[in-house]
Amino acid sequence: MKKLYQGLVVAAALVFAACSSMDISEAEATAEYYPEGFDVTVYAQLNPVLISLQIRDFVKSANSLTISAEEVAADKEAFSADTASLHVIYVSPRYAGYSEEDWINLWTNTADSIVTKKISSMTELFNIKSVRDDLKTLDAIQIDYEAIKMQFMVFGKTHGWPYRLCDPVTEAANPSVDAVNNPVVYPATKYYCKDASGVTREILQ
Repeated sequence: MKKLYQGLVVAAALVFAACSSMDISEAEATAEYYPEGFDVTVYAQLNPVLISLQIRDFVKSANSLTISAEEVAADKEAFSADTASLHVIYVSPRYAGYSEEDWINLWTNTADSIVTKKISSMTELFNIKSVRDDLKTLDAIQIDYEAIKMQFMVFGKTHGWPYRLCDPVTEAANPSVDAVNNPVVYPATKYYCKDASGVTREILQ
């Protein structure tokens, strides 16, 4: 996934470079690639993996700094012991993105030590080895929304990623995306929305 994200950003950067060489503004150069009313913050909220990937890249970069084995061990122990922060990291779409139901199920009829080990392994990608208050640092990371906007232009649009919420009145019965019966055919020629239940639907023209 990380390679995918990086590849998309590189491809998008090339598109922007080409556009910037023209004698027109950036907005004019890229306007045709976005549907009317496109809001990158909404697009990111509907496709939170784009935010999660950026944060994972930040953590990986931060963890490239060399620290002693003792410090690594102490950090891992502190990270695993902070159940409240692990809970947020585990269920937040911004981070690991598992469900609250998954979290509860992990704690059901399972020894605490085993649960802690499982949760730690599932959230390790968000453990910054050089800090103790991981969640505070993670929450402060600034998301590059321009990169996310470019992702839609070079990938999300053609792969049918939903860019807005469906209208609950007029679009509730629109055809839903189904991998077998109604898959998104690449390159997608339609736009898609996501309803309140998380179902991706076609936007009828």
